[in-house]
Order: sequence, then C-alpha cells, then structure tokens
Amino acid sequence: LLSTKLFIPPLRPQSVSRPRLIDKLNEGIRNGRRLILISAPAGFGKTSLVSQWIGQSSLSTAWVGLDEGDSDPHRFWFYVATAFQQIDARLAAGLISGLQSPQPPPLLSLITSLINDLGAFTQPLLLVLDDLHLIDGDTNSSQGEDRSEDHPSTADSRQVFETFNFLIDHCPPNLHLMICTRSDPPLQLSRRRARGELCELRAADLRFDTGETASLFNDTLHLALTSGDIEALEQRTEGWIAGLQLAGLSLEGSGDKHSFISSFSGNDRYIADYLLEEVLSRQPLPVQQFLLKTAGLNRL
Repeated sequence: LLSTKLFIPPLRPQSVSRPRLIDKLNEGIRNGRRLILISAPAGFGKTSLVSQWIGQSSLSTAWVGLDEGDSDPHRFWFYVATAFQQIDARLAAGLISGLQSPQPPPLLSLITSLINDLGAFTQPLLLVLDDLHLIDGDTNSSQGEDRSEDHPSTADSRQVFETFNFLIDHCPPNLHLMICTRSDPPLQLSRRRARGELCELRAADLRFDTGETASLFNDTLHLALTSGDIEALEQRTEGWIAGLQLAGLSLEGSGDKHSFISSFSGNDRYIADYLLEEVLSRQPLPVQQFLLKTAGLNRL
C-alpha cells in the first residue's frame, strides 16, 4: 500500500476560511446524516474544504485518497481497513485478515465484520474517500476502451459501489461517511436524499462569493484590488476557485492590474493549461476527439 494515500492533506498556505460551509458540514453531522457528498468539477476546493473542516472537528478520521487502481474491490477495502487502523489497531482486523487469506471469504461477510468492529467502537468516526470518481469504471478511461458489462474494470468498480452501498445501509450510528468526487457515484443518492440520510455540497455551494473572493485577493495574496475589480473577477469566473487562484497568479506578474482584469478570460494561459491537464486529458479518448472537433463551433 502507498501510505501517503492515507494522509489527510495539509491546508495550503493560501487557503481561504469558509465558515458558511463548515457550518453546513457540522449541521450534517449533528443531524445524523450517514453520507456527506461533496460533488463538483475540478478546481472547486473540495479537498481543501474537507481538510479545513477536519482540522476543526473532533471526529476520529480515516482518510483514503483514491486512484484508478483502487477499482479492484479487495484493494479498495484493504485501503479502507488500513485507514481505520490508523485510528485504532483493533478496527478492521478481521477484514484485513480475511483479505490476506489464501481463499478470502465473501466480501460482504468481511465488511459485516468491519461494521461490527466500528459499531463497538466508543468514539465517533469519519471515513473520507477523496477522488471517488477515479474508480468509476464507466467514466475514467482515457483510452476509449470497451466499457461493456463484461469489461473487468467495470465489473470491479460495480462491486466496489455495491459493497460500499452495503456499508452505508448498515452504517453504525457513530460512523459518518464523506465522499469527494467530480461526478455523482451510483450510491442510491435519490433514496438516501428522500430518507434524510444525505448531506450534500455541490458546485453552487462551493463557488466563492464576493467576500471570499476579496479575502483571497486582498487578505491572502495582498493584491489590493478594488471592489469593482473583485466583483468583475468573481463574475468572469463564476466563483470557480481554481480560476480565481490562477487569475491571482497572473495578476502577481501584471503591471496594470485593472487592464488585465478587463481582458481576463478562459484564454489566460494558466487557465488553459489547467483545463487541458485536469479536464480534457481525463476524458475518454472519444470525448476528447469530439470536444476538439466541435470546439470551433463555439465561434460560429
């Protein structure tokens, strides 16, 4: 296992305090929501928000930063079990032992033993799965390969979600589950929402408001922008945090800040590079080809 995937990411020096969202997460915990879903595209500060909140929380936290290889169910649950053992070695001991046996028992029976371990623990617990979208076998292909029902990666990721649904359905009262993702996972969200089991934050919640934008540029980056310039940047980026941070990077090297802000757009080289690396390159090959072929239609 890669041990750094179990580390809670430290707050960045340029992080902006987000008390309105911290309050909403605290409210979800107080109201006993089983599942906390933070779902938004790249660059909306999902991981940073959770790190900030955990720093103020009293919950014992197990963290797993996921990648594409974790679509294998046994690998996924081994990471989850090891993350819980960072809290207490007694947690998930049966799950780890079963996964390491030459002939592992059925996975649901092992997860049942995990649930019993967690329910017997006296402290409130939190499991965070960061970047869950990376194990969605139907969307994470960059080579355009077959994603039919018989494809091993799709079958594996389906089993990950089926078994994780089992954990949510039988979640002990002292456990809360938090997911950070760029796309909604197949975890019966509509049913959980109707039952009051779900607390969710989305792009509309995560985008910076005017006060947070001002805090970034003037309190954190010390750019001394006028209120008019701040409002213009907020409107041009629609509060997209990565866009605002990249604008700040460009402003630090700009001699005429007001002129730069007046002409600022998605053509900025930092934003173009970010979108290429974090958005376009992560799409399946057919989607990349379609976007490149139709991009010129926006100019018609």
